[in-house]
Amino acid sequence: MDGATLSPRERQLLTALEAELRVDVELDLRLRTMRHHQFRAVLGPPCRALLAVLLRVLHVTRCFR
Repeated sequence: MDGATLSPRERQLLTALEAELRVDVELDLRLRTMRHHQFRAVLGPPCRALLAVLLRVLHVTRCFR
């Protein structure tokens, strides 16, 4: 649909949706490029403990392959 044929309300909605999509794309890029230590800093202590256990299990699993 051409932008000129949109009503003012439709243009406003489209602008808001495009802004939300830009934020989603930026967040996705940040998450994909986030380093492991940065991710751990975001987590609370219980999540960090679970993550540590998971990483140990993965390490042990890889060692026995």
